Amino acid sequence: MPRILILIVLGWLIYLVIRRVTKQLNAKTDSPVEKMADNMVQCTQCGVHIPEAESIQLDNKTVCKNQPCIK
Repeated sequence: MPRILILIVLGWLIYLVIRRVTKQLNAKTDSPVEKMADNMVQCTQCGVHIPEAESIQLDNKTVCKNQPCIK
């Protein structure tokens, strides 16, 4: 009888550890989605909407990194 109780408790602990690890893995995979939710800005030269992280400020104007817009 005590062996069965020990096996049940060990199984329950293993279940809790596996559940916690899978929750942590799922939380890590959600982070790229948050990066994609960056503020969008419009290039003043070509009018294309781009993430703010991919834009450049030139003479107080927001421009994209395309070659014609940077000049």
